[in-house]
Amino acid sequence: MSVSSTGQKWDMNTALAIQFATQLLVALGAAWLLSRSSLTSILGRGFFVCIAVTLGTILFNVGNWNWWGFPLTTTLVNIVDVAVGWLLGGIVMAAIHKKKA
Repeated sequence: MSVSSTGQKWDMNTALAIQFATQLLVALGAAWLLSRSSLTSILGRGFFVCIAVTLGTILFNVGNWNWWGFPLTTTLVNIVDVAVGWLLGGIVMAAIHKKKA
């Protein structure tokens, strides 16, 4: 648990803007990686994006579980949530940017 002795101001609008910017940056990075891959099938390209982003999430979430004692169930649900979301996002990216065989 992280505690601030002076308290913390929290603003939903700021938090949403930061989250949107973060996800957009990751999506642009994933799209760039996807454009550099030699995969041609939409499903294969979707899994490529899923694996690329999920590896980063595993690194982050397992570290929180290991060092800060986050519950294992929370860790696993977070990883699965990211994997499913980015698989769907990767399929959409692959469908939009079709690679010629």
